[in-house]
Amino acid sequence: MGDTLRDRLLTELEGLQRGSNPFVPQRLSGGAKFRSTQERGASYRRYGQLFARVQQADPDDPLIEEIADEVLPGWRRAEQSASDDPGGRPQDLSTE
Repeated sequence: MGDTLRDRLLTELEGLQRGSNPFVPQRLSGGAKFRSTQERGASYRRYGQLFARVQQADPDDPLIEEIADEVLPGWRRAEQSASDDPGGRPQDLSTE
């Protein structure tokens, strides 16, 4: 069985709150870099709060989809592509 949206979200948020994925915070802030270490710290604290909320939520809680919309942009398209593919494999959505 593959990862659920909740599992993927927890993995992403865990990396974000530790600062191990330096590109995603820029993506989430519209491409702008953090203006200060305080702004960066506040952002990482927010990821930690989101992680705790997702971790405590039931797997079918609508909160998970709301947070996924913020943290995993494009996840709905990937889910739709996977369900449209007869092999059940996610399609590559990148443009060349």
